[in-house]
Amino acid sequence: EQSLKNVLPENMRSSMEGDSTKMTKDQLTTYVETVKARENVRAIMSQLKLYAPELYQAMVAERDEYMARGLDSLDKFGTTVAVMGIAHLDGVEGSLREKGWEPVSIPCPAK
Repeated sequence: EQSLKNVLPENMRSSMEGDSTKMTKDQLTTYVETVKARENVRAIMSQLKLYAPELYQAMVAERDEYMARGLDSLDKFGTTVAVMGIAHLDGVEGSLREKGWEPVSIPCPAK
C-alpha cells in the first residue's frame, strides 16, 4: 500500500491515509472516479514509468505499440473503432501519429 501512494497524483495521496478498509461506498466511488480521470491516469502512468520501468514497459508500452501496429494494419477500412483502457490512449495515439495518423473528433449526437 505504501508503494501505491508513490504512483498516485499528489492531490490523491491524502485519501490513502489511515485505514483504507474503512472507506465508505461514496468515498470509494469518488476515489475510483478520480483515478479514472485522464490527467490522473497520465500522472499514475508517469510515476509507474519512473518507479517501475520494467513493469511499465511490459504492461503499458509494449501493449501500446502492439495495438497501434494492429490498428495501423487496418488501413483497408474507411473507419476503424478501437476500444481500450484509458492507460493506453496516450501511447497508442502517439504511435499512430508517428505513423502519419491524424486525430479526428466526432461529436456525440446524443449531446
